[in-house]
Amino acid sequence: MEPYEEIDQPQADDTSTDLQTQNEAKPLAVTSDGEMVIGGFVFTATALVPKDPDAPPNFEDWDSVGQYLRYIHTGTQFWLGDWINYGESNYGEKYAQAVDQTGYDLSTLQSYAWVSRQVPRSNRNEGVAFGHYVNGIAALNPDEQAKWVQKVVEDKLTQAQLKAQLAEARAKKDNRPVDLWLVVLCKSQADFDKLEKQMRDQGREVTSRVTPQKKVKAEKKPKLVKGKKKGGPVTQKPVEQPVARSKAGNHPKLGETPFSKAQIEKAGVDEFWIDPPANETPEQKKKRLKKINNARFRALQKKNGSK
Repeated sequence: MEPYEEIDQPQADDTSTDLQTQNEAKPLAVTSDGEMVIGGFVFTATALVPKDPDAPPNFEDWDSVGQYLRYIHTGTQFWLGDWINYGESNYGEKYAQAVDQTGYDLSTLQSYAWVSRQVPRSNRNEGVAFGHYVNGIAALNPDEQAKWVQKVVEDKLTQAQLKAQLAEARAKKDNRPVDLWLVVLCKSQADFDKLEKQMRDQGREVTSRVTPQKKVKAEKKPKLVKGKKKGGPVTQKPVEQPVARSKAGNHPKLGETPFSKAQIEKAGVDEFWIDPPANETPEQKKKRLKKINNARFRALQKKNGSK
């Protein structure tokens, strides 16, 4: 293991909500190759492993790691935002540098930086997810932020509940009705019609119905049939299926598919046809007509019971 430098562990103060624990966490250290060490554990880029396999970490080491993991989980987004804002204020570093250093996309880092600028340290609470700040709290003034942070903690509001309550509060402040939408799944058309009528009778606005998209069936591949070449092995080749035509022989029957085996046995001989491809050559025409004649001949044999 490379030699490492100890870093002071985080300390709580009266103006922040830094991690406070009953047991003092062991100090965090960083090796010369960038790995973090807490007690008997090492943080690599992709794993948490014992520092010395022959000397397993004790419970205190394991407990210290848990404390730091909780601390990191609740502060990472604000740390990144504060780091970007400090770099811009003191070194003129732009977002390109932060993107290269962290691997985060630009829009994510811009969101972190904006929220960190908007929310003072006194209004940051480890019991409130960063998403709550993104979804409304950060846009408020500091006094309103403190009020809603406390409400989120006390009422255990989800992010969706917070957005709804903020919207309701803004509508009430502006003396206008609030628009809240409820999506309901109906199991049948009758269920849908009944509920829609009930809502409209109550004077409620109902959105247009939403139906699932129909699945598009994949195009079928041409069928393969076995055939033999003289003096050669059994081979397989795609076969063009004959298309049903009207008795006049000018146009295919609309909506009909190529003949199945059962259809071939029942169909009249003169109904077999294969449409010519675009820019058909004389050689291609000769082969196509030969296939038509063969299909008619086989159908005639089956119709007469011949082999």
